Amino acid sequence: MSFSTFLFFTSENLANLSISFDNRITIIFWRIVMNKAKIVMAIFALAGVLAMCSIGWAIAIGSISGIIGGIVAVCVVFGFAFKTKRQFRDQGLL
Repeated sequence: MSFSTFLFFTSENLANLSISFDNRITIIFWRIVMNKAKIVMAIFALAGVLAMCSIGWAIAIGSISGIIGGIVAVCVVFGFAFKTKRQFRDQGLL
């Protein structure tokens, strides 16, 4: 089964699979649901990047309170991310 099978649902690709169309949809749905923990962690990663960028923006405009706020935001985002990752690991989701 090639990667393009999951990207392009053409009749030729669907005919090559040995399972029915309903089962294929179920498999794709469960892949999305089972990776929900990874989606949450990706959101935390994006929030961390944006928080780090806010420090750079604050430096560019010369705002001391913005720099301090950005550093606090980075610490808060990373703290919640590591706490959530530990919870996911304890639940067996990662």
